[in-house]
Amino acid sequence: MAANLKRRRQSRAKREAKTKDLNKDPVEMIPDLDKEIEDTFVLIDTDGDGRISKEEMVKAASLMGFNPTSKDADTMIKMADADGDGFINCKEYCSMMSQNYSSKDQEKQALQKAFETLDRDGDGFLTTEELRAALQYNSDITDDEIEIFFMEADTDGNGKIDYTEFIDSTLCVSLV
Repeated sequence: MAANLKRRRQSRAKREAKTKDLNKDPVEMIPDLDKEIEDTFVLIDTDGDGRISKEEMVKAASLMGFNPTSKDADTMIKMADADGDGFINCKEYCSMMSQNYSSKDQEKQALQKAFETLDRDGDGFLTTEELRAALQYNSDITDDEIEIFFMEADTDGNGKIDYTEFIDSTLCVSLV
């Protein structure tokens, strides 16, 4: 299990590094995506019958910190159960998860592109001036409101907003 976690973390780090190339299809940027999804299917399919039951779905969701009801589990199964047999087979699971990865990567790409657009000098940081230029364009936002936003986003207090601070900021939280 520890080896799987280590491999997953390494795979995630590789994916995040590759998301910087904004011109590629998100799923193409994750070469081991199918293998990773299949590995998670095997972990969820605890009885090894090649399909995920409602009970296995509830158990997996619980392990991830969710507390689904029976009705929630039915809904999750129905969303992925293309053949209508009441179970999720590996093909159905992989299809569902590939779509989830793709949409999340597209969101990350959009945020990365927004950051790069705001970062006019390309130094990897947003200054108050860069933020002001973007937020005051065609807007009624005041300098005080920009200063407050900047101070809240600049969590390390270095007078600049890096990408991580940007995506964790209230501006991006409200966009996503």
